[in-house]
Amino acid sequence: MTIKIVELYRDYLAVNGDVGNVFVLARRMRLAGIDVEEIQVNEGDDLPEGADIVTIGSGPGSAVRAIAPELQRHAETLQSWAAAGVPMIAVGGGFHLFGRTVSFGEAGTVQGAGVFPMDTDANVARVRTDAFAADSNYGLLVGTENHSSESVVDGGTAVPLGTVRNGRGNRVAPNGARHEGIVVNEAVGTHLGGPVLVLNPRLTDHIIEVATTRRGETYTKNAEHESIDRVVDLARTVLIDKANLG
Repeated sequence: MTIKIVELYRDYLAVNGDVGNVFVLARRMRLAGIDVEEIQVNEGDDLPEGADIVTIGSGPGSAVRAIAPELQRHAETLQSWAAAGVPMIAVGGGFHLFGRTVSFGEAGTVQGAGVFPMDTDANVARVRTDAFAADSNYGLLVGTENHSSESVVDGGTAVPLGTVRNGRGNRVAPNGARHEGIVVNEAVGTHLGGPVLVLNPRLTDHIIEVATTRRGETYTKNAEHESIDRVVDLARTVLIDKANLG
């Protein structure tokens, strides 16, 4: 059985090394003996008939505006995949485009895919956090943060990906809570760069486990995974120490 990773609009939305998210998903599955097919969907392409994992990366406002009509064209399919429990990882500009709207002030507002019950103001002061960190159900998530946006997430079925320990994340809630990202079923949206899945193996393995279980596959890690994770731990330690997170 082959696990299909569908990557959306790499030509527009991969400016922060987001291709690394696809690489690490494929690499960890192949090390476990699982066949993987990497499918790139570019401007003008149709979506494949099905997907086991969907990824979309980040890009500048010009790329978000340019590719928004493509996301609208595929909105119904992407929403149905998310509702069915297909794991997704959407980062930065792609995270915003998976919401309902992205506002650029005088440059106008674009419609997103509606996977996430969320609206984003992409016309605020830029924030850069070299050691961005958030507590989550997947442990302490670490990476970088670089965006000029504030995202407002509805309640209900959507929950935050995590609670910010260092950085800004989404818009600060009226009660002062500092949340980061969003989770709807198994679709994850985040501002975390790094790339996020390279630096956070627990989240990566969760996505893989969901995808493989849905297809009747078993994901079993081995010594090669452990060797990779030791190297990742060193990189994580640098960021954690830089943010004085202890």
